[in-house]
Amino acid sequence: MRLIVLLVILFSGCAEKSQTTYNEDEIIFVVELKPVSGKNSEDITNFSKVYTDAIDNNEPQSLGWGFYESEGKITLIERYQSSDAVLTHVQNVSEGGKLEGLFGEFLGYFEIAKIEIFGTASPELKAVLKSMDMPAFYRSSMASFSR
Repeated sequence: MRLIVLLVILFSGCAEKSQTTYNEDEIIFVVELKPVSGKNSEDITNFSKVYTDAIDNNEPQSLGWGFYESEGKITLIERYQSSDAVLTHVQNVSEGGKLEGLFGEFLGYFEIAKIEIFGTASPELKAVLKSMDMPAFYRSSMASFSR
């Protein structure tokens, strides 16, 4: 009898772990960046690491953050739990935010050429990005999943 109870407990634990919880609110930003002239590749790489670490340490609702380089072009991919998480990021990099100074440095390294936003952005997020005059293009999901 004890063996049966033990087996039931073990298998029920495995069944719970195999179930997947999906995040229907994830927002992904794909940002095309142009390096500012006068910055060398090593300086840009070092700053990108500092900036990535700052986001990781200050924004727990950021799911992923990475700079990618190919043929002199830089792409930043940002993943957030939701539109609210993006709004937290915007607040952090805005005037008075805890990352305001670092974002000022960011703009000394990169020019934002285009932002493609994948997922369902809230009306508030769209309004904030519009007020910041960001070159934003929205892509609604047709079929996707995020874990």
